[in-house]
Amino acid sequence: MPVINRIAGFHDEMIEWRHDIHAHPETAFEEQATSAFVADKLRSFGLDVHAGLAGTGVVGKPDQRGRDPPAFRRPESAAQGQDVKRGA
Repeated sequence: MPVINRIAGFHDEMIEWRHDIHAHPETAFEEQATSAFVADKLRSFGLDVHAGLAGTGVVGKPDQRGRDPPAFRRPESAAQGQDVKRGA
């Protein structure tokens, strides 16, 4: 299933997440519950989560143990039809 369809499948659930976060507002730089919520969601998607960055920051990245890193294309090279090679 294409990624965009998988994301679209979360539409109703994402609306619930937004409503929950907005129903429990937190003061800037004190977003403990929101940070925990986001970290839990990212973990549930199988991401490697780093929490507590600068206090309440959260970063999720794909768990790449034992796998090759993903290759990315830059938009300008994609527009030219050129592939960006790893390590280049």
